[in-house]
Amino acid sequence: MIPGPFPFGEAHLGSTIPNIKEPGHFNSKGFEYAFRIKGIVYDSIITLNYFYGLDNDPVTRSTGPPFITQASDGKLIAHPFLEGKYPLSRFVGATFSKDITPLKSSFLGGVSPVVRIETLYAFKNTFATTLNTFDKSDELRWAIGIDWKIKVPLLNPRAYFSISPQFFHRKIIDYPPGYDLFNLEKNTYAVTLLVRTSYFNAKLVPSFFWLRDIASRSDFFKLELLYDYTHNWRFTLGTLFFHGEEKGEGYQLFDNKDQIYFKVTYRWS
Repeated sequence: MIPGPFPFGEAHLGSTIPNIKEPGHFNSKGFEYAFRIKGIVYDSIITLNYFYGLDNDPVTRSTGPPFITQASDGKLIAHPFLEGKYPLSRFVGATFSKDITPLKSSFLGGVSPVVRIETLYAFKNTFATTLNTFDKSDELRWAIGIDWKIKVPLLNPRAYFSISPQFFHRKIIDYPPGYDLFNLEKNTYAVTLLVRTSYFNAKLVPSFFWLRDIASRSDFFKLELLYDYTHNWRFTLGTLFFHGEEKGEGYQLFDNKDQIYFKVTYRWS
């Protein structure tokens, strides 16, 4: 929902109408350059990373009043007109992973959890502002997570459960003092949880994903069930849920986008 001077005090957020500038084919401005160095130090896997190229996601800003339609509940649906581009992205980063052998337990299946630490520092990233302009700033991102396979015989006597919690922090280094960046705070904190297992010789794979945006107090949930009927046929059933405690903040904007989906995939090989 979007709060504001609308009938019923708010409006739904609808689909956007984008006008995105993209580089032409074989344009050198669209090239990407990256390298990675990987090594093992004291039983820990460490990588050093560098990237220079266009971001995979465009940055956009509004270009005038939105196109308005009406929903079945009588509330308006705002479809914003957007213009944007794929900005230059430059960053250096590192990853670290290591088995936590003291937590290895035969009662839980005898597999050691793996701790992961990932970080990057980006230079002069482009952001949209609440003044409907583009701004540049450095940013720091880091995350720590644990990947653990455990046995829960009561729920699944044959296969492991893969459990992956993670904590994420994003900091805008030169956050503007006189205005805000669109949908971004100076500091963003989030936690995620992924749980997955399999049944019938990995033919049936249920999974659960949860993302909590701490700053906006909003949540995103994804439940999915994969079924490989044969080598060629795969069926996917899933649901997406959005929740937010504050109007117009975080995933509350998408609270009318809850959905159930079903997908059929056929592989010729």
